[in-house]
Amino acid sequence: MIAAPVILILDRNLDRIFPNQGTFLYVSILVFLTILVCILLFHLQKNPDALSQMADKVVKRFGKTEPSALRLKKFFGEVEAFLSHLSLFFSGSKKNIFFSIFTTLLFLLTLFLFPVLLIRDLNPSVSTVEIILSQIVITFVMYFAPTPGSSGVAEAAFILLFSNDVEKGDLVSLTFVWRLFTMYLGIVFGMVVFYAQLFEAKPNEKARNRRNRHE
Repeated sequence: MIAAPVILILDRNLDRIFPNQGTFLYVSILVFLTILVCILLFHLQKNPDALSQMADKVVKRFGKTEPSALRLKKFFGEVEAFLSHLSLFFSGSKKNIFFSIFTTLLFLLTLFLFPVLLIRDLNPSVSTVEIILSQIVITFVMYFAPTPGSSGVAEAAFILLFSNDVEKGDLVSLTFVWRLFTMYLGIVFGMVVFYAQLFEAKPNEKARNRRNRHE
């Protein structure tokens, strides 16, 4: 949330993603909205009652129909759950908080280094730092993608940001390999492990039930 707007302002190579080259204007709006949301969340975290009061006012004002009222209540319920989990996270051990942040950054670094290998193999003149910075922007965009797993949005952002760094004929293959190894293989592996654990647990549960009946 913080790094992406700064990168968009400082990295001149990203000017092409904004119409009319108005990078500073668009990013300034993005920074302002980001700061505004952070201040609002911080205020609501410190004053939980303020969230309930805000929810009541918004529902009364905009929840004229039952479906819209339910959607608004669900939205504020998600915000309340997020703030509750955020408070729980930061109330833990400072050592664990630091370790959690460190491992997250390490994970992102390893995730960003894979496209570095792919792109520099196709075009060694591309800066490693530039590739990593562009991926931070892609990750920022993916958080707001409305599609499951940012499918389509992530690929489009990747193609847009790296279209000037590799040949057009290699761009589709590069994007496919990037998503395959950084997303889809992990999903497939996770599904295999999940179902293996699920089917392994069922016989054990049946055996326990039989033992309980005999006892």
